[in-house]
Amino acid sequence: MVIRERAGQDRRVVRVRLTDYGRSLSYVHRRFHRRMVKAVSEQLSPQEIEILSRAMGNLKVFFRTENMNNSKSIANDVL
Repeated sequence: MVIRERAGQDRRVVRVRLTDYGRSLSYVHRRFHRRMVKAVSEQLSPQEIEILSRAMGNLKVFFRTENMNNSKSIANDVL
């Protein structure tokens, strides 16, 4: 599903890319999510969609903040 390749002369750099199979799985997964969102949103009122949208925005901010905090923590552990 994933191919790791060393980058040229600098052996510290590793490039990661999806195989054809990995790309196929990614496509199927994206399609599933689109169908899921459509099925759920068709059952919601405009007010419920607005509330869900705000909640998802809050989750996005939370995950972004957690990711940044964890990245800093990992970098400090390495240094």
